[in-house]
Amino acid sequence: MTKPDETPQKQEQTKAAATNSPNKNKSPTEGEISQEQTEEFQETQTEREQKKELTTNHQNTGSELDQLREKAMESATQHIPETISTTTTEKPQYDRSTEVKEYVLARADGYCEGCGDPAPFTRKNGGPYLHVHHIHELSRGGADTPNNVIALCPNCHYRVHHGENGEKYNQKLEKKLETIENQSKSA
Repeated sequence: MTKPDETPQKQEQTKAAATNSPNKNKSPTEGEISQEQTEEFQETQTEREQKKELTTNHQNTGSELDQLREKAMESATQHIPETISTTTTEKPQYDRSTEVKEYVLARADGYCEGCGDPAPFTRKNGGPYLHVHHIHELSRGGADTPNNVIALCPNCHYRVHHGENGEKYNQKLEKKLETIENQSKSA
C-alpha cells in the first residue's frame, strides 16, 4: 500500500525492490530498501531512458527502409540450391553437473535470477524455460558450482554474452548471485 506522504521516487523504489526481491510475496517496508536496491533502481531508470532515446533515434525513415527492402529483394533467392557444404569446428565439451543445474533451476523457482521476471514459457517437459549461466565461464577456468551458476531468462543470458554492456551486467549478476546463495544457505 502506498503511503500518501511518499514521493513518487520512493514509491517507485519500493515497487522495484518488491519486484526484484527473491521473496516475491513480501514487499519491503520503509527503511528496508538497501543501498544495492536503490542503485539497481537508478540503473534501471537510466536503462529505460537509454532505451527510449535509442528507440527515438533508431527509427528508420521510410526511404531508408525502402532502400533496405530493395537490397534484400535483389539478394533474395526463391529456391535454395541443394548443394551441401559441411564444416567442422572443434569446440571443447564440458561435463557439467546435472545436480548443480537441477538445484539452480529449483532455487530460481521459475523466475529469472537476473531480472526477476517469470520464465518466458514452459518447456515441453513442463518446467520453466530458463538458461543456466556460469558467471565465470567453464572455458576460462570457472567452476560448475552453485555459487557460480545462475538461472537466467533468454534475454538476460543473451545480454551477458552479446549485449553492449554484457561484462558489466555479468558483474552485477555475480553480486546478485552471492546474495541469492547466502539467502539459500540461511533458509
